[in-house]
Amino acid sequence: MTKAHLKQGQTIALDGLHNITLITPQDVEHIIGMLNHPDFADLVFHSPLPEEAMRGFFGPAAEDVQASIKAGDWPVEPKVIIRDQDGQFMGMSAANMISPMNPGNYEIGFMLMPHAWRRCIATRACKFMTALAFEELGSHKLTAESYASNIGAVRVLEKNGYAHEGLQKGFFKDVTGVRDKVVYGMSVEGYTALKAADA
Repeated sequence: MTKAHLKQGQTIALDGLHNITLITPQDVEHIIGMLNHPDFADLVFHSPLPEEAMRGFFGPAAEDVQASIKAGDWPVEPKVIIRDQDGQFMGMSAANMISPMNPGNYEIGFMLMPHAWRRCIATRACKFMTALAFEELGSHKLTAESYASNIGAVRVLEKNGYAHEGLQKGFFKDVTGVRDKVVYGMSVEGYTALKAADA
């Protein structure tokens, strides 16, 4: 199974133990459960959010993805769901367009359930979405942002060849105070060089 099969709405292998598929409306409940998990409070800025807000974002996003599948096109903003071979929800990854005024510029994201942490799943998901963005979506620049304190996310990005491009002090503010944001990025030229080095 290849990326072309994923584009058709089929399930493909992420690795020998996990599969991915494009998001469906039925996946929204799992995503809400993940973002409401107490372990996410220190990792994701928008967690927890009111359920109406999450449904209002992920519901239409899933419908847009399914409409793209029917049309035979890649979604404008692909979101994939990760499951183990028993069908257990492990998390998700996405390539989100930063601005329609700057096509080809995407933000890469990944979120996993706590039971999926420290298994290199995020590293493989990030690698897959990076390849998808550059090879299928025609991206020229990828960006990823995180709390500076989220060491796990930073390691995933660095393992995949993303370069540290900035630190914004006190960018996030929540009930606990302010947090720094770290920014990582990769250009299509950098991706091409990485592929050549791995060949």
